[in-house]
Amino acid sequence: MLLPQNEVFLLLAIIICYGFDDGFVCVCNATFCDTIEPLSKPADNNAFVQYTTSKAGKVFEVFHGSFNQPDSDDEGCHITIEPQEKYQEIFGFGGSFTDAAGINIASLSEGAQHKLMSCYFGRDGIGYTFGRVPIGGSDFSTHPYTLADDPNDLELENFKLAPEDYSYKIPYIRMAREMSSKPLLLIGSAWSPPVWMKTNNRISGFGFLKKKYYRLWAQYHVKFLEAYQSEGIPFWAITTGNEPLNAYIFFIVKFNSMGWHAKEQGEWVANDLGPLLRDSFNSCKIIALDDQRIMLPFWTHKVKLSLDKEKDFVHGFGLHWYYDKAVPASVLSFVHHRHPDKFLISTEACEGFLPWDKAIVLGSWKRGSNYMDDIIDDLNHYVSAWVDWNLALDMKGAPNWVKNFVDSAILVDAKRDEFYKQPMFYALAHSSKFIHQHAIRIGFEMKGHPFYKEPCKRLFATVVLNQDGSVVVIINNRGSSQKKVILADPTRGKAILNLDGKSFNTIDLQELLDKADKGFIIFSMGTLVNMTTFSDHIVSSFLNAFSSFGDLLVLWKHDGKLPNQPSNVITRKFFPQKDILVHKNLKLFITHGGLSSTLEVVNAGVPIIGIPMFGDQPGNVMNVVRRGAGILIDYDSITTDYKENAVKLSKLFNDRPLSALDSAVFWTEHVLRHKGARHMRSAAADMPLYKVLLLDVALLFLLSTITVCAILYKSTLYFLRRAATKQKQKQTTRKTSKKSD
Repeated sequence: MLLPQNEVFLLLAIIICYGFDDGFVCVCNATFCDTIEPLSKPADNNAFVQYTTSKAGKVFEVFHGSFNQPDSDDEGCHITIEPQEKYQEIFGFGGSFTDAAGINIASLSEGAQHKLMSCYFGRDGIGYTFGRVPIGGSDFSTHPYTLADDPNDLELENFKLAPEDYSYKIPYIRMAREMSSKPLLLIGSAWSPPVWMKTNNRISGFGFLKKKYYRLWAQYHVKFLEAYQSEGIPFWAITTGNEPLNAYIFFIVKFNSMGWHAKEQGEWVANDLGPLLRDSFNSCKIIALDDQRIMLPFWTHKVKLSLDKEKDFVHGFGLHWYYDKAVPASVLSFVHHRHPDKFLISTEACEGFLPWDKAIVLGSWKRGSNYMDDIIDDLNHYVSAWVDWNLALDMKGAPNWVKNFVDSAILVDAKRDEFYKQPMFYALAHSSKFIHQHAIRIGFEMKGHPFYKEPCKRLFATVVLNQDGSVVVIINNRGSSQKKVILADPTRGKAILNLDGKSFNTIDLQELLDKADKGFIIFSMGTLVNMTTFSDHIVSSFLNAFSSFGDLLVLWKHDGKLPNQPSNVITRKFFPQKDILVHKNLKLFITHGGLSSTLEVVNAGVPIIGIPMFGDQPGNVMNVVRRGAGILIDYDSITTDYKENAVKLSKLFNDRPLSALDSAVFWTEHVLRHKGARHMRSAAADMPLYKVLLLDVALLFLLSTITVCAILYKSTLYFLRRAATKQKQKQTTRKTSKKSD
């Protein structure tokens, strides 16, 4: 059964919804609120249900359709579901039980409180299954605090939950647990330890945990779990601490924080936190990092180095979304393939976080669409859960004790006893309501007919398989014009969907490549060379050669449609090249020889066929060819010597005291430890401008040239005058001689 969700989402302006230039809000109070009824599969196996929320004015509008539509190869975006390609398990979606959220929910009447919590956790809500809980205070508290603020309490005898726990967290966690038909998975995160445990003796700033308190800080976490357990609230996981990077950017971040070095965090988990949890809360998982995506590759590497098999207590890594646009989601796939036994969870997200952002943009469709894009992007790259930040804030994005106000999916207006559901809420709803716990992401292909202009442009999609057999297709359409989508299911045929177009597609081929027993080839000419511009003769030559390879799989990065494409050739607009190059079954890389591709293939130890086009590419390919690791001729002439030479070249490239990743980690931490490492700063960086521009050198050359020219000029004049004088003397002598005669 297929439940394609058509995300052209925005809200219908009915009595309880108000439209704005860039979006809408839906209004709820103690007596009314829009709901989403529990879903059921259609009786007909060939039927599907389409749920649409759109800026044009739809709120979860239901459309019933069926497969086995007439075959269509005309204008439209073709999405083909590939259920045989299975990826990560999806744990669920959720939000955070901050003090600020509790304060705002508590400001409503009892009936409105119940409606708000039901929107998230009730059977007619969006089906949240996760909750993140700050351990102690966060910036979204009214004041900074921890749960052991008495100085030098070395036995934690005075540890106790704060009034905020009993007033603003525990009551609403209990309410959520009672409403939900599924287990509520809670994640605890500490922002800062007590100031007396920190090197700077402050709740914020450039402060780290004093090493003598490593065990005590682990005991602090255990006491928190015990305190909540005594209230009947178990935790699914705790993190190693919120955003350790904040301590390093103390000049920007002014709220509760504590820094970690990745290696030291790993040692703390291995020697202190892990053993204590194993002995007292063995089912509670440990999530490391809990910070930005950009830190993930080197952080996971360094933490893993600190954990031997007996002390590997880390179950997964937590990610925050704040700088996702600066770092490609392929980083997530890279880390997944390096550490397939560790899950990835997005543990925090909000809009309006940048200093120049307006905290609240009421009803912003753009912010809702950003949420949906990030959810889809994360799911397509092995993220198993996506957790929003505050469940609710007021109309200013408050309270926050450092005035770090931000936006929220639900905003509360206590004076009116109302709350407003924004497009961010409905973006979360289109994921959380339909993707069940323990669902599996499956493969899909998205492409358009080559005769029509970009029919899939800016469509963002993902596909998952629920345990009940239903397939969920989520599509976020960022465009303004309606486009046709032809949805193809291998067992049900095709269905026609109408929605506003735009395109996004990321497919990971891990399972397919693992099954390529005879190996595979990747063929990519980089991002600058468009292979659709190659002549038909060249393309046919490649296709004829590839078709002769039998079961040898070929991955071809190609933007167009290939005529008579062999069954062993798979084309995509994008492949995660760096990940694929290190796959054990890869036999050959056909490349243009760009610098990045050359370095990646040398590191991987894979032979190449080089087809250089321009720039530095011929030189890059020839450097590999001269070392016997590649050729510039046809595939049939390659021998095993090229593979052996490629392996030798890879060993030479990787034979260094530290790996490239370890070197990057070491020097990054070195610079951080030494506050910028000015001792490593090149003296050239402090040169005055006239030296940078070589004005002194130019002046010296100019003066030298002028001096030489002056000397030559004076010398020439001197010799000319002397010659003229001698000539006059000769003429005078001749005249005198004639007179005497």
